[in-house]
Amino acid sequence: MSVEALKWALEYAPPMPSSLLPVLTGLAYHADSKGRGAYPSAARLAAYACKDKRQVKRDLRQLATLGLIRPGEQSKTAHLPEGKRPEVYDLAVENVVQGGRAGADETVKQTRKALASSRRRGGPITRGGDVGTTGGAHVTGGAHVQGGVVPTSKEGWCPRHPNQEIEPSVEPKQAGSPAAPSQKSSIPDYATELAAALSSNGVHVRWNLRDAERDEVRDLIADRGLSAMTATAVRAAQRADVETVRYFLPGWRELPPAAPQDGTRPALRAIPGGHRPYSNSAWEEPADPEAAARIPHCGHPDCDPVTRLRDSTTHDGQPWRGLCDDCHPAMRFG
Repeated sequence: MSVEALKWALEYAPPMPSSLLPVLTGLAYHADSKGRGAYPSAARLAAYACKDKRQVKRDLRQLATLGLIRPGEQSKTAHLPEGKRPEVYDLAVENVVQGGRAGADETVKQTRKALASSRRRGGPITRGGDVGTTGGAHVTGGAHVQGGVVPTSKEGWCPRHPNQEIEPSVEPKQAGSPAAPSQKSSIPDYATELAAALSSNGVHVRWNLRDAERDEVRDLIADRGLSAMTATAVRAAQRADVETVRYFLPGWRELPPAAPQDGTRPALRAIPGGHRPYSNSAWEEPADPEAAARIPHCGHPDCDPVTRLRDSTTHDGQPWRGLCDDCHPAMRFG
C-alpha cells in the first residue's frame, strides 16, 4: 500500500466522474510510492467499489481514456498462472491539480461545477483522440478544457452508460427524403400497469419506443404476463444503470409464455384419463408352474424354487424381490 498514491487519487488527481473514484482508489491502494505496478484483480476492485466486474472493467477503460491510468509493466504478474494474470496499471501521478480538488482556487471550483453539471446531463466521453492531463487540471485531446474549466457543451465529457441513448438532434427534413420511424416518449395506454409496477419497484425509465417496438411490447404483455416482465426488468436494473425501456426488450423476448389465467393446464399425455405414472410389474411376476418345471432350479439360497423370484437389493441398497436371472422362465431368451 502506498500513502502517496492514495493521496494523489483522493486529493490531487484531476477531476473525474464520481463513479470512477472507487476503482482509481483501489488501484492506488495496490500501487507503489510512484504509482506503478498496481494489478488487483477485477473481482477485488469490484469488492472495493461495490460493483460487478463488468462495471469495473468499464471504469478502467474510462480512466485510461481520461489519462488517469495507463498500462504498466506486465511482467510483474509473470509469477501468476497463465490465464489468471490481471492487467498491470500505472497511475498518472504526474497529472495533478494544484492545491488539490478540494482547494479554494477559482479555476478548480469552476471545474468541479462544470463537471457536476455535465454529469447531471449524462454526457459521454468524447472518443476522438487520446485524452491527457497536465498541471492545473488542464485536459487536452478529445475532451479539451480551457484553463481547468470543462466546457458546457450539449453533451459534456462525462462518461455515458451504454444503456443511455443520445437523443437525436432535429434536422430540417429535405424534400423527397424518406420519413424516419416515429419515436414517442409517452407511456402507451396498454403499458400503464407495467410502468406503474416498474416505478413501484424503483425502476424509472424513458418510454422512447418506435411504433414497431410499441406493438411488440403490447404483444409481450399479452403473451408473457406483467409479473414476469416486471421481475425480469427489476433484475436487469439491479445490474446496470438503465435509462430506457428498450433495454429490457431482449430479456422480455426470452420469457416463456405465461400460464392461462383460468388455471387450466394442458394434458400431460394425449390419452384418455390424463397422466398415468409409469409402472411395470412384469419384473416381479412369479413364474408359470409349467414353464418353471421345464427349467432346473438354480439352487441359489435367495431364489424361491416355486416362484423363481430372488431376494436382492437395488443400486441404492433398498430390498427388492424380482426375477431370478438364472432360472426364471422369463429370463430365458431364444
